Amino acid sequence: MVLDDIAIIWQIKNIKLKSGQFNTSDIEKAIRQCRGARRRLLKLGTVNFKNVSGKSKVIDTTKIKEVFLIAAIEGGMPDFGRYYDDGNNSGNVHIFFENFTRFAVKHLNTVSDFVEYLRYKEKFLAIHKNIILMAGGEEDLLAIYLQNKRTFGNMGEAENVDMMLMDLEGAADELENKDEDYAEKLEADYWSKGWDELIERKRVGRLILDGTQDNSPDHDKFLQKMMSHNRFERRVLGKQFFDAAAQAAKYPYKESIVYRRLIPQDGHNITYLFLFVGDQNTPREYRQKVLYTTALAAKQIMPQNDMLIAIASELHMIKTPNCSFEWVMLDMTADEFEKGYGDRAREYREKLNIWKNVKMHESHAWEYPSDAREQVKKKTDKNNA
Repeated sequence: MVLDDIAIIWQIKNIKLKSGQFNTSDIEKAIRQCRGARRRLLKLGTVNFKNVSGKSKVIDTTKIKEVFLIAAIEGGMPDFGRYYDDGNNSGNVHIFFENFTRFAVKHLNTVSDFVEYLRYKEKFLAIHKNIILMAGGEEDLLAIYLQNKRTFGNMGEAENVDMMLMDLEGAADELENKDEDYAEKLEADYWSKGWDELIERKRVGRLILDGTQDNSPDHDKFLQKMMSHNRFERRVLGKQFFDAAAQAAKYPYKESIVYRRLIPQDGHNITYLFLFVGDQNTPREYRQKVLYTTALAAKQIMPQNDMLIAIASELHMIKTPNCSFEWVMLDMTADEFEKGYGDRAREYREKLNIWKNVKMHESHAWEYPSDAREQVKKKTDKNNA
């Protein structure tokens, strides 16, 4: 699995349990094969892969900066076992047993969330090399991580210890069945499904700037950026998109009415533009032109981010069955944009009165709704003090 400059190599083996344990040599073989795959991948250079849709994609492995190795062992749950093999420069291998594989994919269901956990785990174990899991599987360790705002809680604060004994049994069950804060978070994540749906719509769509085909590098770059957000970020973006759609639907329908919203994501070097105009009878060429001119204007007033992704749909999208979408992507520095498109963007802004009186709104969001309530309580207590 390759996304931008990150690669995840899965080595999946079905091994039979013997007396409650897997054969050590089988585990060692899986670890060696993971490292061998890593060496081969990094030596490939430019190579053609086929994605899940059967389409060929060109990958330049020289641009890969991080490789995560996973030996996923199916066939049952051992009575005890190790979950990690420190390979120094040859590559660290995460050993997943079947319960944890399913738990991890369920709770870390974006590449960003998944990689963030693997990265944190590697850093933690590099510092705390002498760790024994006395009870519980790695699903319990991941549960602790999720319950402690993506840390291992006070375990991560331990320093200068020769051995750490951890009894984590039951943490995974508590997370899924008893943790009200986490349940509330999952409920709030409902909005992120909207962003997932936009990704899927884009996967089968096309850019409009120059008739770019869906197997072009720009199409891949477009998807990679939209997919790079973690679950919480997708929730925020999905909610912003559908809130913009709801606001647009409040206007009486006129083909001349255009509702626009800009969402800068400076930490990701991208600005999103959501635009709503026309209906299903509006010529798509008209909506594409409106989107393109607005995207140029938006790029000019938001020069801090190199990439801009613009998405357009019907003015009354939320009332429209089988709504359609248009897409634009711009990816260049502010100087490059000014040289190539600056005069044109200023002309569009002047003639079409685009982004002349921008209304700025600042919003705050918390991954766990309980944290938002805690912030309000602290502010109230401070004001009453």
